[in-house]
Amino acid sequence: MRVGTTDDIIRDITEVCVKAFEWHPATLVQRKKGGNWQVQMTVPQWARDAFGRNQHRKSAGTSDKRIAEARQHDVEAQMRQEIMRKYESSTLWEPDNPYRKAVETLGLEETFYRGEWVDDATDVVEIPLSQPPKDDGEKRQAFEAIYNAARRMQANAHSVQAVSLADLELIRRNHGIRPSEEDVEQLLRGLRQVLLNEQPKGQRTIEDVLPAFEKHLGDRVQNGSLKPKTMNEWLRVRMH
Repeated sequence: MRVGTTDDIIRDITEVCVKAFEWHPATLVQRKKGGNWQVQMTVPQWARDAFGRNQHRKSAGTSDKRIAEARQHDVEAQMRQEIMRKYESSTLWEPDNPYRKAVETLGLEETFYRGEWVDDATDVVEIPLSQPPKDDGEKRQAFEAIYNAARRMQANAHSVQAVSLADLELIRRNHGIRPSEEDVEQLLRGLRQVLLNEQPKGQRTIEDVLPAFEKHLGDRVQNGSLKPKTMNEWLRVRMH
């Protein structure tokens, strides 16, 4: 969620509401007679590039349709989370995202921050920061790796003897200068927002602008660009 003016936040809330109504209801399918039932859903258009396919399926873990129906809601929720993780991970590497900006500015593309088991390699493979985190645990690992590297760079800035080849490459990347302590702190603030969901003190939150959002929707109903039913549904989404 972008931090900014009331109009910025209203645009972001509207985008969230629009996306919420692009989720298609999941269905139960049995691909072969006597096999386990699967929950199947169509991936929303805006998440398909990140997710890599148009359909998502997940086993309900039973061939009994009644049990599968009882489990469908929970499985569907898991599937939506999986799609959202892929989508959110893909946005972290967009050019203007604070995550990518921090990684590239500090020269940390090849810095490892976690391990991942790979069946084909039958081993744990180290994952670099150039491959963004996919869930909250990985986001915290990525933040810690970047934070620790940034603090080491700040410490090295006060010692001529501590300048390394990595420092020289960092200076080269940043047009002949080492990022200042203020620059580093700004990068870390951006990271806290996108990885830890922390907002700077004094910033306006969604709750702060809900009355303005309701007025915005009311104005759209008045001018005919939004149906009253849609307005009520959007407000219900924001309240849950």
